[in-house]
Amino acid sequence: MTSSPYFILKDKCQMLFEKVQQAYISLKVEFQNELLCESFLAYILNIQNKTLTLSLPVSMKDDSPVELSKWENKITIYINDDNRKYIFDTYTLKQSHLVTESEELIQTMLISTPKLVEVYPRQSAERISTVPEVSVKIIELDYKTGSTKHAGESVQGMLHNLSTGGIGVTTTKQDLTEIRVGDLYQLCFVPVPGEEPIILNARLRHITDFQEQQQVLLGFQFTAQALTDGYGDLLHRLNQIIKLYHAYGK
Repeated sequence: MTSSPYFILKDKCQMLFEKVQQAYISLKVEFQNELLCESFLAYILNIQNKTLTLSLPVSMKDDSPVELSKWENKITIYINDDNRKYIFDTYTLKQSHLVTESEELIQTMLISTPKLVEVYPRQSAERISTVPEVSVKIIELDYKTGSTKHAGESVQGMLHNLSTGGIGVTTTKQDLTEIRVGDLYQLCFVPVPGEEPIILNARLRHITDFQEQQQVLLGFQFTAQALTDGYGDLLHRLNQIIKLYHAYGK
């Protein structure tokens, strides 16, 4: 059985960041605006009580430095270390520079130190991109109550990728008007014909525009409560579906 995600709080966060800095482990920094999302790489250079100094993130596509003015201040950071995957949301504060002992000038970015970090087993983040054609219904949920906001209203998409940590769904741009990053949604899909549908609550992490297509990719992360509270052994079921999709893609 796959372990469910858990959290580490502020005091232990600093220990994590010190380990990442000493081992020179790269961070994947995810920037977003209203419609786009892009990933950059950075490294921790300095650790303070309330802030972290990162090397100025560079694009994973062409190593070009990030233009902070193009993106929102809120960012998501991913760290892969040994058998775990760490995820946290934080905010960019400013772009600056750091002078090394050899008087080299390094461009940097200052971010807020998070109060908590989500921890996932690495195997639970394994993503299957070769999947059958499966329709996914997306319904917006009220943040406070968890109930549906607009009864009967939903957005239809198609399954793009799947892991036991989240799901990617493609939809058309015209269906995007009510979809917002950070909001909570209910996802309903039948991964295997003839089986019971899977219904999970998930938070929208990013929206990626497919160039030269009228489609976007919505990246959702399942909530910890959705995987553990009142839904039975969904993690185990998702694992079995992922294994089936592995075989499907061969």
